[in-house]
Amino acid sequence: MVEAKKVKNWILYSVFCLVAVLFFTAFVFIAFDVRGNRFWGLDKMCLEFALSIRTPWLNVIFTMITNLVNPIVLGIIGFCILLFSKKLKGYSFALFLNMGLVSLLNLALKYFFVRSRPDGALQLVVETGYSFPSGHAMLAVAFYGFLIYMLWHLNWKVSYKVGLTITGVCVILLISVSRVYLGVHYATDVIGGLCISITYLMVFLLVMSRARHVTQNVDSEYKKHTFLGGFKYAIRGIGVAIKEENNLLVQFAAGMLVVVFGVALRLTFVEWAVCIVVCFMVVALELVNTAIENLSDKVTMEYDERIKKTKDIAAGAVLTMSICAVIVACIIFLPKLPFLFK
Repeated sequence: MVEAKKVKNWILYSVFCLVAVLFFTAFVFIAFDVRGNRFWGLDKMCLEFALSIRTPWLNVIFTMITNLVNPIVLGIIGFCILLFSKKLKGYSFALFLNMGLVSLLNLALKYFFVRSRPDGALQLVVETGYSFPSGHAMLAVAFYGFLIYMLWHLNWKVSYKVGLTITGVCVILLISVSRVYLGVHYATDVIGGLCISITYLMVFLLVMSRARHVTQNVDSEYKKHTFLGGFKYAIRGIGVAIKEENNLLVQFAAGMLVVVFGVALRLTFVEWAVCIVVCFMVVALELVNTAIENLSDKVTMEYDERIKKTKDIAAGAVLTMSICAVIVACIIFLPKLPFLFK
């Protein structure tokens, strides 16, 4: 049984690696000609076709479809999974981490390739910033692709899983097509975004699977460690806290949403710095609070007034910082939110 599981895992890892290599090769093939003329014919043809089929009702439909990767929509879906699905709750941390990482990857690639968007007169929605690769296509693959991955870990009928998988793939493709239809991306922007995001998702799933394997097989005894070895215990502590403390999971998920909103709303350098510092301070204080609670429970599980005061003060510190984080988020994000719906 163990050997069969190892073979199955090896086959799965091999498939993920092969898919990642193939789509990364395709991305490189497209990416290093974004300023050339090799694909200009394809881009022009797709854009002209999109312009030729535009109608008022299609404009409304594709505008709605493109908003399926609006940070607010993704946040609602993510938190619904976090709150209502017990079986998928263990994947919530990875889901929000995935959203944050792919958003940062897209931002980095846009500033690396610096490709201008199509003529503003052709755009049906307001978009600024660089064009390649499509952020909507990348986020669609990363988010809905990860939902498909989680779906296959449920004890549902295969027919349900296949149907929902096809639906998820259709959503990803429709979101990608909507970007060309709305005139805010070239076809190669979308194709490049799909390719690099599939590559990223395969690597992310491989790393996540490996991390789960290591966590399940880690030694339970604390051993004297080197300086570098201390990082292993620190990372393990963060992992244990995330696994056992729902408050920390919610705070980390909120932090990843801040990253997604920050990329979507194009925060300035100073705004990024403030958001990052505040998010890390909230998480750090929650970790300290968790450590104090565990240590207090070790001292005594019976009611003790001093233990109660210690726990209340630690929780108060987290609450104070959380209120500060909400105020900072309101100051930075509220004036920018209308941009998401233009």
